Amino acid sequence: MKKSILTTLSVMYAIMSFAQQTIEQSIPTKSIEVVVLESYGNSYCKSSSDNELYIKSQMQVKGKVRGVTVPAERPEFELEYYISSDTLYLKTPQRFSPKIIGISDYSESITNTIEVPRGKKLIIIKAGDIHFDDLQNNLLIQSAQSISLNKLMKANIAELKCTASQSLSLNQEKRAKEFELHGSGNQFLAINATRIQLHIQ
Repeated sequence: MKKSILTTLSVMYAIMSFAQQTIEQSIPTKSIEVVVLESYGNSYCKSSSDNELYIKSQMQVKGKVRGVTVPAERPEFELEYYISSDTLYLKTPQRFSPKIIGISDYSESITNTIEVPRGKKLIIIKAGDIHFDDLQNNLLIQSAQSISLNKLMKANIAELKCTASQSLSLNQEKRAKEFELHGSGNQFLAINATRIQLHIQ
């Protein structure tokens, strides 16, 4: 029996690599009020003046698998989205992490560029690392590994509430893990993440 298993594995043994991939999608949002996002990898998010949400996901591949992967084929690299009432639900592709019999130095990294039409409420239910260069007026982040908010204007903020489970910095200075700011602007921002970096002008 042991000999049979070894023979089967020797027949299946192969050197495998998976190609780098890029996908782009534009989604009309004229009737959309809320965007709910689940994001994996590194994401760069900003608001736009368009009437369409634009997303581009890129997968970079390093290394190879010298052996057998389970499953044998990488699932299709694709975006998932659907619309319900006035809400758009969007999920970016995930990294492929198969079980491996053999030797492997294979790894994937995923980068997303997301442009959300200005005026839509953005809810992020789960994310890896996200960098914001421009913000929606209404942003809720429920869970993320790392959040970086650049170019925040104090005059634009109505309410900013942040809770970090590990670290929080404001203008590169370490702060307490909870931070609030109230003002007379029109931005309502609620952020929960492992690490938060804020840059306020």
